[in-house]
Amino acid sequence: MGTVKIIGQNSGLTIRMDCRQWQDQAVELEAKLRLLKTRDGHPAEVFFDSDPGAERLKQLFEILQATGCVCRGLYIQKKPEVPGNLTVIREPLRAGEPIQLEGAAVLLHDVRQPIQIEMRGSGPLIVLGTVAGQIRLLDPACQLIAMGLDHARVKISDSDWQNLTNFAKVCVYYENQRCMSLSLKEEEVWQG
Repeated sequence: MGTVKIIGQNSGLTIRMDCRQWQDQAVELEAKLRLLKTRDGHPAEVFFDSDPGAERLKQLFEILQATGCVCRGLYIQKKPEVPGNLTVIREPLRAGEPIQLEGAAVLLHDVRQPIQIEMRGSGPLIVLGTVAGQIRLLDPACQLIAMGLDHARVKISDSDWQNLTNFAKVCVYYENQRCMSLSLKEEEVWQG
């Protein structure tokens, strides 16, 4: 016992737990939350400053429901990306449905118009050819690296769609809600 720490006032409580000894802590947490709820008759608002894990989340919400407390938030640890998780696409892409990718990816062919690619994760997306299609990168940390851009439509995170042309090797990245491009070789760059 004594491993569930409640910090703050009734208006906003933070709960810290070491989730390795979950069964003992679940009993202790429920007892402490029942005491908080009966203080002034109003439901206590709590924020959990530890990740209980997916398998314990249901039990945590059952405790909140039983005690009448309101959950204002929950820290969930982002699952780290596995290094070496690389998708390599060797076949030429065909138009049709948007192509969904996750994590880092390498395309060994051009991305022609009207091909659409949507990528989740922090990438990068490397195209060993010219991009003339549409690329949407959802993560602001993701970058597009290509051998060239030919009126490619590119959107990263919450930026506007940009029509980019660059006849050199290029890296397109996100900065201040815009797609920025950096030539990897001295050539003329057009943005429009």
